[in-house]
Amino acid sequence: MTKTVMFFLLFFSLLLVSCAVPPSVSSVPSKAPTASLPDTSNPLSSPTVVPNGVTQKQVVFSGYEIINNCGGTGQVQAVIERSKTIRHEVELGAEVKVEASGEAKILGTGVNVGVAVAGKYGTTYGTEERFVRSLNITTKEHSKVRYDYEMAEVWELGKLRFSNQDQEIPYRFRQGFSLELVDTKELSCDTSMPTSPSLTSSPKVTALPGSPQPPSLPTKAPPSVDPTQIIKSESPWFGMISFCVQIDANNRCVSPTSSLPTGTRKFYISWEYKGIPLGAVFERRWYRDGQMFRQVNDVWGNGWNSPTGVEYTFLDNGVAFPLAEYRVELYINGVLLQTAKARIGR
Repeated sequence: MTKTVMFFLLFFSLLLVSCAVPPSVSSVPSKAPTASLPDTSNPLSSPTVVPNGVTQKQVVFSGYEIINNCGGTGQVQAVIERSKTIRHEVELGAEVKVEASGEAKILGTGVNVGVAVAGKYGTTYGTEERFVRSLNITTKEHSKVRYDYEMAEVWELGKLRFSNQDQEIPYRFRQGFSLELVDTKELSCDTSMPTSPSLTSSPKVTALPGSPQPPSLPTKAPPSVDPTQIIKSESPWFGMISFCVQIDANNRCVSPTSSLPTGTRKFYISWEYKGIPLGAVFERRWYRDGQMFRQVNDVWGNGWNSPTGVEYTFLDNGVAFPLAEYRVELYINGVLLQTAKARIGR
């Protein structure tokens, strides 16, 4: 009996071995064909930058200057000069975010479009550059003229092309800024104008987004101002004003003086400040022997880019200034913060 059982067990063992899968055939299921997977072997190539020769100007703020030559017997030349620091950046539209490094996710792939675009325009992506622009204006004798100007960022437009993708992506690249005269208005010469400022209204100034609207200027001449009283206010604050013919790298006057030399064509004023909000209306009134001859209105941020520091501005006459006493008043949002005077000639 035992031998019979062992016989059958041996028989079935041999039968199973004979039916086994040959070693050359794998019993593991084969992988799916490579062609059926998403194609990740063809990433986006470096883009080709194709400028279309079109620039776009985006106005960032505007201002005006008034030149009073009512009592003059000849033309008066002047220079309106503004500066702005521009950051070279690219935009691809609201749907595509460009990182500070210049990289953007396009079709799921990170591509540094900023470097490619900036290189096309001969600059480095993400760097800042300070631009200075100026306007030369001439005011005829016996006239008073208001000059309105606009400052705008300049954007270059074009398209990005990828050689291995059937797609074009529009871009714009911040390249610089412009200063343009947009309007001139001849104002009435009022021979009864008092020696101190007296304005019945404040012309409209376009301020930065979210900034306060400029208040109306006083209709009465402001009282005489003691500078030691002005600077008591904690914020905003302007320090004492210095006159000079040269500015150093820190925006401070070199050899401040109250007596500028005969023949001066351009002079500067410099002052410390703090607590000045960006977008505040910044006004300068200039007087010659007590008569206001130039008024400048724009916004803090138009070249003055921080709420605290040292700054300067200047007058450029093109020709020698008349021998006289010159006084300047500095206002923020219609409030007189500081005043000073100097004489040209002895």
